[in-house]
Amino acid sequence: FRLDGFADVVADAARLLTPHLIARYTLDLAADFHHFYASCRVLTADAQITRLRLTLIYALKQTLAEALNLLG
Repeated sequence: FRLDGFADVVADAARLLTPHLIARYTLDLAADFHHFYASCRVLTADAQITRLRLTLIYALKQTLAEALNLLG
């Protein structure tokens, strides 16, 4: 996932006045999630793995929501 790069993308978009960078990031992040979800079971027999994957999905949800909010 590219979650850790969100702040840099937002800073670059603001500095360069190029909001399309946020849109592109959002599309790429959604594609990353699609790939993850297609190849990994989120709910597993291992409670710790399930908890970690749900935490990752929650972070992704928050990031996508913020990106879409910035885009209006």
